[in-house]
Amino acid sequence: MCCLIFILLCCGVDFSFSQVDIKAAVKEEIKKQISPLWAKYAEVEAVNLKNQKTISDLQKQILELKKDNVLKSSEIFIANQRLQQLASIPRGESLLSEDICHYVSRQCPTNSRQGRQIGQNVAFSAYMEHKGGNNHIGNKLLYNQVLGNYGNGYNTSNGIFTAPSTGLYAFLWVTQVHHDSWCSTRMLRNGYIMSVTSSNAKATGSGANESGSGTGFLITYMNRGDTAFIEMNSPSGQTCSVVSNDKGLSTFSGWEIAII
Repeated sequence: MCCLIFILLCCGVDFSFSQVDIKAAVKEEIKKQISPLWAKYAEVEAVNLKNQKTISDLQKQILELKKDNVLKSSEIFIANQRLQQLASIPRGESLLSEDICHYVSRQCPTNSRQGRQIGQNVAFSAYMEHKGGNNHIGNKLLYNQVLGNYGNGYNTSNGIFTAPSTGLYAFLWVTQVHHDSWCSTRMLRNGYIMSVTSSNAKATGSGANESGSGTGFLITYMNRGDTAFIEMNSPSGQTCSVVSNDKGLSTFSGWEIAII
C-alpha cells in the first residue's frame, strides 16, 4: 500500500482525500487480507469440533467395553469357583444312590452289588426237554429244564413262576411247533390272560422235519406272590404240536426290571 502511494506521489498525482480516507482504505485492505484467514480458521475449527465429537464417542465406547469386561471377568470368576467346587466333589461309585445302583449295577459300590446278588436279583429261563404233543385250550406248558433260576421263583414241576418281590417284570416265551401245525399260546398272571401269540409251520414237500416258531413278550406289574405261566390257546380240533429239539427250543423266561 505504501509503495502504491509513493509511486503516485512521484508521478505528480494530486491527492485531495483526507487522512480519514487513508485509514479507511488501509482497514479495507487489511480486511481483504484477513478474510481468507478467518475462513481458514473457521474450517479448521469445524474439523476440530468434529474430531472432539469423535474422541468423545470413542471414550464412551471404551467405558462401555470396560464395563463389559468387568462383567465378563465377574462371570468367569464365578464359573471358575463353580468348577472348583465340582472338582472338589469326590468321584466314584459311592455317589450313586441305591435306586440308581439297581439299574446300573456296574457303577455301584461293591457291597451294594453283593447285597442285591444275594437277595434282590430275580430272573429265570427254562426250556422243554420233551415233545409237547397235542395241546389245546387250558393245557399248561411245562418247561422242565432250567437254564437259570435266580431268586428261585420258577417251579419246574408245574411250570409256574411266583414273584419273590413286588415290581415290574418282563416275560419272554418262544413256542416251537411241528411240521404242518398251528399253535396259539397265552401268558396268564394270577389266572388272567395277559398276552396271546401264535406259531405256524406250513406243510411242505420236504418232509416232516420242518418246524416254525412264535415269540411272545410282555412287561407287567406283579405283587409278591403273584403267579405267571404259559398255556395253550389253540381251539379243540386244531392240529397243534409243540416241539423242542435241536432245530429250536420252546422256552419261557422272565426277569424283574424294577423293584417297586
